[in-house]
This record gives sequence, structure tokens and C-alpha cells, in this order.
Amino acid sequence: MFLQKYPFIQIGTMSLSAFLKRNGHQCELLFLRKKNEVKQFILSFSPNLLAFSCTTGMEEWVFETAKMVREDFKIPVIVGGPHPTFHPEMVENENIDIICRGEGEIALSKLLDSWSKGEKTNEINNLWIKKNGEIIKNPIGPLIEDLDTLPFVDRTIYDKYGFLQGFYKDMSPIAMGRGCPFNCSHCFNRDYKNLYANKNKYIRLRAAENVIEEILEVKKKYKIRSIEFLDECFFFDKNWFSQFINLYQEKIRLPFTCNARADLIDEEMAKEIKQAGCRLVRIGLETGSERLRKNILKKNIGNDKYKKAAELIKKHGMSLQTFNIYGLPEETLENALETYKFNKELKVDFAWCSLLQPYPGTDIYKYAIEKNLIEEQTVHDLMGRLNFEESYFYNSPIKLEKKKEIINLQKLTQLSILLHLPFFLLKFLIRLPKNRFFHTIFKLSYSYSVLKYNKIKLLPFLRMSWYSQSYTSSKK
Repeated sequence: MFLQKYPFIQIGTMSLSAFLKRNGHQCELLFLRKKNEVKQFILSFSPNLLAFSCTTGMEEWVFETAKMVREDFKIPVIVGGPHPTFHPEMVENENIDIICRGEGEIALSKLLDSWSKGEKTNEINNLWIKKNGEIIKNPIGPLIEDLDTLPFVDRTIYDKYGFLQGFYKDMSPIAMGRGCPFNCSHCFNRDYKNLYANKNKYIRLRAAENVIEEILEVKKKYKIRSIEFLDECFFFDKNWFSQFINLYQEKIRLPFTCNARADLIDEEMAKEIKQAGCRLVRIGLETGSERLRKNILKKNIGNDKYKKAAELIKKHGMSLQTFNIYGLPEETLENALETYKFNKELKVDFAWCSLLQPYPGTDIYKYAIEKNLIEEQTVHDLMGRLNFEESYFYNSPIKLEKKKEIINLQKLTQLSILLHLPFFLLKFLIRLPKNRFFHTIFKLSYSYSVLKYNKIKLLPFLRMSWYSQSYTSSKK
């Protein structure tokens, strides 16, 4: 049984469910909105394992929920996802029994198979297992090299939540591969690759025909109107891309959105994706400062590449979304304003803006600690536990000279782009005290942009917004 805090479709959870069901196991999922819901659900489903997926910042919610369940039920608890992968010591919590590091399909299936056969579970790759007061620390096993051997992800696990089906008709998520070839300092991919050193190929793509077959199945069953391709870089393998986009144009013909890297987009690719139905391209700009982008984020893309990519996207009639990070180590207010001005120069439609969370283990965290740029009390509480914000939209632990102004700028960037606010007015507003009104403005402009540029129907969007209203807020 999977327990999930936020009402979003998660590809990883659906992949686990599909793999387990193919091997004869039953799976259910619950969005935990009220405490009594989980107890009622456990009584009706009688699970023999409770599973959480956890990112950094969510661990306290996992601990609290597991504790609540264990007060009434003696059910083993397993936690997977990015946080336990890099911080497996969370298994030491009294209410956690097992940690899964890295890919979970094979490990979780072997665990359940062993239980059903009454066999020992001590030696299963990727699992740290607490047994008789000791922790069995199994090594990381090989990656799943041939993704075509996996079943299509199990979307039925979310079927009982009707508001999700309405919302995701207009942005049905599809993953075409696993892994990212780049090594940005703020991302977990570099460390994830190191975990799997010499354990099969890290970058893996499904066959183009396999992806098309899944889309046809989803299109038929759920009557989807649009697709959101989730992969970090749509254009990385040009041969694969060419084969896929031709098949897509021939057999699917649905509007879609995708992620791209600015230095990989060329005229031919922009033309091809537009002809195939692309209506929005998302690129990781991160910052308008080349110095910060190259030296701090280790993303060696110059502003000229972003200008060229934006020109091509706009030339072919597609919308442009950028991902931006405010609050970088050594960022000045002038640097932050460069980010805003560069988004304006690129004629960006949707400037998605977050605040840096330098997660422990990443290169940017190590850099910030080395330079004494991070507030230690923010990283760890008095019990020595990680104490990061669950949301990357609210605050950042990085020490900054003009932190208030930079945080206010993050809240007001998209509104300023939408309304074409005069620059002098924006500069005045960001100097005002930090306040809840700016955060409300941020949520409204963010929501409006998600609605507009993903062309989501209003009613499903409002229902989704109601269920996920805490997503952009502080956990404190």
C-alpha cells in the first residue's frame, strides 16, 4: 500500500505498482488528507507493507505518519525515493523498517516474493533492513538496463481520484527514459550516477515504438487531450529523437509539452516538434548571470545559447517556460535582477521561479558549507535531523546580503512578466517587508500560468488546487 501526501501522479509509484502487479502482488494507493483516512483504508485493504516515497523535506511527514499508523497496526514500513537513497540512516527511526536506495522495482518485488514464500530477506540489493536491533546494509544492485522489459506504468492506481483524471487529461505524464547526462551542481543526478558506477548504463531510453504503444494505450483508455513528456532532455539522442518524432506525428497527433536544453535545440528540431504538436518547451535557465550559471551551478551554457533557443521556439509558434532559481550562493540583488531582466528579454511566457534548497550531498551544498554560506541551524535541528523546507517556493537557507529583496523578487517575477510591470515599480515592491500578500500573489500567478499554458480545464484545475493547496507553503 502506497501512502502519498500530495495529489500528483507519480511515475515512480506507477512503475512500482505495475511491476509488482505483474509479479502477482496487489497494490493500492491513498492520498493522506485526514488522519482517520489511513486507518479506515488499512482496515479495508489489510496491507502487509506500507510504502512511502520521500524527497528531502518530507521526512518528518513520513516519520509522523508512520508513527500514527504503528500506534494501531503492526505493519512493516518501507521508504524509497531520493531522500533515503542519499540518507539511508533514516532507517534508524523507530517507525521505519526498511529503506530502498535507488531503483525499487526489483528490490521491492524480491522482498514481497520472499515474504510470500517464507524465505529470508537479508540479502536483497538496494535494501537496508532493520532486524533484531541491527541494520543490514545491502549494496546497490545493477540498474535496469532494458526499460522495454518493464510493463507500462500502472495509471489505474490513481483511478479512484476523479479530479486527477480531469486534471491530467491535459498534461498526461509520459517518461521515455531514465537518467540525465549532465552534472549540474544543484541536482542529485551526479551523486545518483556515482551510486551506480560500473553498474550498467546510466542513461537509458525506451524504444521509440515502446513509448508510442504506451501513449496509444493511454489515449484510448483515458481520452487524454495532451501529453507532458517528463524526461530532462528531449533532444539528447538525435537519432532516437528523429525516429520517435516521426512515429509520434504519424500515430499520435496530440499536443504536447517537453523539456529541452538550450544548447541542443536547432532549427530542424524546433520545426519538427512544432509540426508534431508541441505547444510549449521548458528550458532550465536557472539564472540570468553567466558567472553563477557556469561557476556555481556547473551548467556551461552561455546566454547566447538561450537567446538562440528562445528565438527558435518563438519563431515556430511555441510557448516558452523557463525554470529559474533565486537564492544561489554568492548571488547579489543585481544578479537576481539579471535573471528577471533576461526572462523579459527572452520573451518568456511562464517564468517558473523557485528558491534554492541546497540538499545535503549535492555539490552546491558542499560548496555552500565550505564557503560558510549556509545557515547550519536551518540544515539541522537540535536533534541532528535534516531540517529543510518541504517546499522550494517559500524560503532558502543560503546567506544572502539582500535576502528579503531576492525572496520578494522570486514571488513577483511571474506576475511582473504577465502584467508587464514597469521595472522601477518592481524594484520598489521588492524592497517592501516580506509578507504573506506577496506569497499569495506568487501562488495566484503560478496557478494562472499552469492553467493557461497547459490549457487545463478550469473545474479539474480548481479541484486539484484545493487538494494541493499546501504544496507551495512552508512546513513550519
